[in-house]
Amino acid sequence: MSYRNPTQVVDTQTGQHYANLQKTIAGSFGNYVNSVKAADAKEQQEKEKRAAQETARLNGLIKERNKNVSSAMRTDLKYPTVDFSTGAKGIINEAYEIESKNQVRSIDQNQKIATANTVGDAARPAAEEYVGKQTTFNTAYAKAIGTMGGIAKGQELKVYEGLYNSTPDGVMSKTTAIYTLDGSNNIVITYENGGKVFDPSNDSMLPQFVPDWQPSVDSFKKQGLTNELFNFADSNNEIYKGGEKIYENGRAVGVLPNRQKFEDSIRQGVKANVISGLSSNDAIALYNNVLRRPDKDGNLPDEIPQTKEWFIFDKDDKSPEALDQKKYQNDITNAATKFVANQAEYLKKPYKYTGKQGENPPTPEEDAKDIFNDIIGDVQNSMDIVGAGATFNEQDNTVEFIKPVETYETDSNGKQRKIITDTPMKFDLNTRAGMQDYVNSVVDRMDNLLGQKNGNKRMAIKKLVSGHFKDKNKESDDYFSKEADKAIGNNQSTGTYDPITGKIKPKK
Repeated sequence: MSYRNPTQVVDTQTGQHYANLQKTIAGSFGNYVNSVKAADAKEQQEKEKRAAQETARLNGLIKERNKNVSSAMRTDLKYPTVDFSTGAKGIINEAYEIESKNQVRSIDQNQKIATANTVGDAARPAAEEYVGKQTTFNTAYAKAIGTMGGIAKGQELKVYEGLYNSTPDGVMSKTTAIYTLDGSNNIVITYENGGKVFDPSNDSMLPQFVPDWQPSVDSFKKQGLTNELFNFADSNNEIYKGGEKIYENGRAVGVLPNRQKFEDSIRQGVKANVISGLSSNDAIALYNNVLRRPDKDGNLPDEIPQTKEWFIFDKDDKSPEALDQKKYQNDITNAATKFVANQAEYLKKPYKYTGKQGENPPTPEEDAKDIFNDIIGDVQNSMDIVGAGATFNEQDNTVEFIKPVETYETDSNGKQRKIITDTPMKFDLNTRAGMQDYVNSVVDRMDNLLGQKNGNKRMAIKKLVSGHFKDKNKESDDYFSKEADKAIGNNQSTGTYDPITGKIKPKK
């Protein structure tokens, strides 16, 4: 057998393959490294770009913020009595903080941003409105308290003096504008001074003023002179009927214009002017500060409480609220009417009888009859004289009103105290007694019949009620006879009873 070495296989490729693989891997890694480097560079560029954009955005926000702040600061500089910038800066800075975060924002946040962009513009008209109210206040402030065109009595002026820097102490106080949003997301500016907030929308920025009613007074005085029913040059004219007579040595030498007739002629116009033409607060302020005068006994009527509006009540509403308002309105109307009459100098000038033909001075009896006929002929015009909330029912011919009735009670200590109760009253003008009560009530309250000197005239007018009912009611005849008996004092008639004088005329 022969032996020979086995054939050996020599690997000449693997090394090359490894070499090639290594080369490939090295090349791939290099490419990867290069690609990573390229990606990093691009990302860095993007980051730098975004950073530059964010910087630019923030710089824009800062610029916008500074612009808005500058706008508010300009208002501050122009109107130095109010701090308009502090509140505005707060809103502007808050909006900047929201925007600078560059995140998804809520509706409220977006609204704050929108508000910040307009806050400076909102401050300017608000400041102009403030200055207008400041001028109004200072003009009224310069007048005497409680006079027409001035500030009403009882106002807390210190807070307004601070709000408008009207005094040395007021100048030292600080007024700050407060910015809020209303339901429509509009900027609302109120003011704070001394812990009190003033809202321009509800008139809290001004105290109650007394309206300047003098132009209306002058107009009503002129109406009296131009009234075609009044002729002050004719002693027989309507304006002198029932007027106070001027006597010298027991002889009538002249007659004053009938003030009541003048007042009646303007009352409705005055009522429309003060009750409908003025706000309730202004009408009440006018009454409390200017029109209110002491009564015949020297007592000053109570003030009327302020109310923002007059309410509408049914004509027959007898609720306390309705009666109170009617009384208040009547008090204001009556006082305003008398105020006009007090300034009408021509009502204080008597007509002097000259003896010329046609003057025909009225006798006292005629005078009393004229007044009586006026009282019973136009009952409606006497309602304000009768009493609080008086009403006249033409259909029933009755007068209803509220009368304060005084009663007294004794407490546990034995002391008496007075109690005043508002009691409904009625005058039935269909009866002698009711008519008598009505006439008595009016006569005792008529301005031109007050005083001791008019006592006989008042009595004469009252006694005419019996004659008025003589043909209507048999009761009047009995009453007439009783009055005659009283006048005699012995219950036996020896003459004719005169209801004008209240005396007995002897039989001829």
